[in-house]
Amino acid sequence: LICFTVRDNGKGMTRQQLNSIWENGYSTRNSNGLGLSFVKKVVTDCGGFIDIESKPDSGTTVTLMMPEGECSNGQ
Repeated sequence: LICFTVRDNGKGMTRQQLNSIWENGYSTRNSNGLGLSFVKKVVTDCGGFIDIESKPDSGTTVTLMMPEGECSNGQ
């Protein structure tokens, strides 16, 4: 397993925001909201796992775990 962890000390997210981040079209920045839903699809299609922990005013931690080897997503 290959593991990446990224932490920031930004404004963080509320529980409600965390519950919505994987939805197509969801954005807090007036963007198209496709980024995180796309990332989750690629990661899960490759047999990986992604987790996000966040607290308002405390930042966010993203953990991405991918199996070693080539991605086999049917292509």
